[in-house]
Amino acid sequence: MITLKEKDIDSFFDVPFNIYQDNHFVSLFKDDVKRFLSTTNPLFKNGDNFTYFTAIENDIPVGRIMVLAHHDSNIRHNLNWAYFGYFDCANNPEVAKLLIDSAIQWAKTKGHTEIVGNVNFTFMQQIGVMLDGFENFPYSDQVYTPPYLPDLLKELGFESFFPMVTSEADIGKINMSNFEKDKILQIENNPEYTFKEVGYFGIKKFMEDGCQVLNEGFDQNPFFTPITVEEFEFQAKDLMLVLDPGLTIITYHNNRPVGVIICIPDLNPLLHAVKSNMGLIFLFKFIWFKFFNKRAVIIFYSVTPEFHGQGINQAILKKVITNLKKKGYEKLGITWIADVNKSSLRQMEILSAKTLHHLCLFKKKI
Repeated sequence: MITLKEKDIDSFFDVPFNIYQDNHFVSLFKDDVKRFLSTTNPLFKNGDNFTYFTAIENDIPVGRIMVLAHHDSNIRHNLNWAYFGYFDCANNPEVAKLLIDSAIQWAKTKGHTEIVGNVNFTFMQQIGVMLDGFENFPYSDQVYTPPYLPDLLKELGFESFFPMVTSEADIGKINMSNFEKDKILQIENNPEYTFKEVGYFGIKKFMEDGCQVLNEGFDQNPFFTPITVEEFEFQAKDLMLVLDPGLTIITYHNNRPVGVIICIPDLNPLLHAVKSNMGLIFLFKFIWFKFFNKRAVIIFYSVTPEFHGQGINQAILKKVITNLKKKGYEKLGITWIADVNKSSLRQMEILSAKTLHHLCLFKKKI
């Protein structure tokens, strides 16, 4: 018999460790999952716009799903969606149906007419269901889901849309001559532009300026909804704990922030090695990680629209890649890019990046 628990963080956290024995899934630490799924998350201040469920079979958690209402996004894009996320499920249609039906029932009680996922909170965080590339280990902030999940969703009446990719570049093989274009050199030699390498200090200023450039640069992106500084700080809090100075850079034009790249060491090998458990072994693995990690990941990059086409993003990227090389990094991951975002995909060509995973979203009228 399969039963359901609501808002039980222990069973919710345990699900992927019970059902994903032989794949590359990586979880956040339990305290982080708990923090995101609570009213400390600025998205959930009033506590009534989200919930989450765990499916239990023979006393073992075998599936989970979160469902939320993002009212600001619906208003901005004239939609009536509920999002489902953190959908991890054993290859069992009965379990999948119970979870999806529970999410749909919740969404209906809130008056929504369509449900969409995976969306782990917002379109500025992890989204998507993987379609291929299952042999490729994911980077931080990249979704990893099993190969049977699309079929389970299709059997439940969902249709796929919004294709996207994640990518990986071999840092040693990036051709730096790609960054010697006249417009990049002009920016580098123009005293009106300054490049701030974000370190362990000045984080508050970085949060404010980074949030501003993100909102300005992503304003016209599909389904994007501006975020507050509070939301930005909440989402980036843990990333800043592993900041490697020189990898995250903001560009200013006459003291106005106009471009940013957030790049951090990839935490996934560490989390995978300790099974997302903050125990004694974590300390030893963390020390190893600090000295021997060779993977980094770009979480996002953004340029203020009126500065598009001037080479600012490539100028920042040049500095990030140069610093990655100096610090001995070997691999660079890039989080999801939608197929419709041709300009960002061209940046992947400059990096000679390969596609790691194809993903998409799934939606259903309810």
